[in-house]
Amino acid sequence: GGNTMKRAFSVLINVLPFFAWMYTFYIQYTSDKDGYAILMLFAFPILLSVFNYKETKKKKELILRNCLFAFSHIAGYFIHGVLWYKLVSSDSETAYITVALSRESLIYIFVITLILYFIKKHKEKKSN
Repeated sequence: GGNTMKRAFSVLINVLPFFAWMYTFYIQYTSDKDGYAILMLFAFPILLSVFNYKETKKKKELILRNCLFAFSHIAGYFIHGVLWYKLVSSDSETAYITVALSRESLIYIFVITLILYFIKKHKEKKSN
């Protein structure tokens, strides 16, 4: 019923970054607009982690949703970087930045998830 739709919507929201990265590449490749990538690297983790925090009741569920989000986000960004390397700028700096920012994003998402996990844990303990 409604719970299944809510979970399906949550999964869809958490894989959205993958497709957003593909669209961002398209925008960057076909126009002179730039700056979306940096915004997405920092905004998506906060927005979706807070969304996952608010939409989950259990700590385990928060971690699972943020893991799904992290995989989608990092895979999308990495493919974005590979496309950029293949089609725009085939230099070592592009490859290095793609790998470095993928790693940094993963750490960033991990830290945000940890903070939200401990907030949720503290609230659970307080309510018992």
